Amino acid sequence: HPEGKPLKLSVGVVKTPVTALRLRYDADTEAGSSGGLVLNQQLQPIALHHAGDPAAAMRATYNQGIPLS
Repeated sequence: HPEGKPLKLSVGVVKTPVTALRLRYDADTEAGSSGGLVLNQQLQPIALHHAGDPAAAMRATYNQGIPLS
């Protein structure tokens, strides 16, 4: 977990996909969260968190995951 902190849950909404290979969402994450699971409303894994908005100085406008499919 980022900086060795306890597990956290961040709730957000999936945004319109940019490509079939990347999923974007507005759930806030911390640096070091890459590889964390992205879950749907039924708490089923749908993606692996992989990146945040590179243009964000403070809070990202989106985060991005790689779909498990």
